[in-house]
Amino acid sequence: GYLGRNCFDSAIALFEEMKEKEYNPDYLTITNVLSACASLGLLEKGEEVHIFALEKGLTSSAHVTTALIEMNAKCGRILSSLQVFYKSQVMDIYGWNAMISGLALHGQASAAFKLFDDMKGKGLRPDDITFIGLLSACSHSGLVHKGLELFSSMEKKCAVNPKLEHYGCIVDLLGRAGFLCHAFQLIESMPFEPGKSIVGALLGACVIYRDTEIGEKVVKLLLKRNGSLTDGEYMMVANLYASCKNLEEANRWMNMMNASGIT
Repeated sequence: GYLGRNCFDSAIALFEEMKEKEYNPDYLTITNVLSACASLGLLEKGEEVHIFALEKGLTSSAHVTTALIEMNAKCGRILSSLQVFYKSQVMDIYGWNAMISGLALHGQASAAFKLFDDMKGKGLRPDDITFIGLLSACSHSGLVHKGLELFSSMEKKCAVNPKLEHYGCIVDLLGRAGFLCHAFQLIESMPFEPGKSIVGALLGACVIYRDTEIGEKVVKLLLKRNGSLTDGEYMMVANLYASCKNLEEANRWMNMMNASGIT
């Protein structure tokens, strides 16, 4: 319940209370507490939970293994994630996905794709989470051609239908690489309503590449679908014009933000 509401500190505190009252945690308890540690970046606490799980004989669960991989990766310990992964005797698709996503997070695209090949070699069928990890790896490493090729092969070769998250990864990939026009065209052609995070990411890329033409199209899209902009979006638009030396337009957007009551 605490995890569902992002109350990670409370989840960890409840776990400590549980131990004090000598209730016996099970593998689901450990999985949830490790997830809380990962979300807060609490490596030391995560390692403490790992030791406790070892003492209680709870590390044989695939759920715990996956949580350990994710916790170490999110806390910057990708080598520890790999150690957990290769030592585990109970690896399932979730563990493979966690390791692929961890490698992607650390910009190790080649290792992520090698793991993907190993996974297929063992007869495991990749799912939508697998492809989110691989596409993220492409995005973090600037592998535009590889990412587009993978995206187009998902359905054909692996019978995985692209979801909103996959389209978001491709928009991010194209935006990071400076292919802003292609990214905007993809958003327009998506079979889903693009989330604000996807459109906002493209607007951020427009600021980086100082592309007011695509930036203005993105703003129109945001206004059309949401009716207004958030404070962060107002700031990005103002920064976009300021980066292009159009201070008059930048000030106009700042004034619009102030007039809307956002501070």
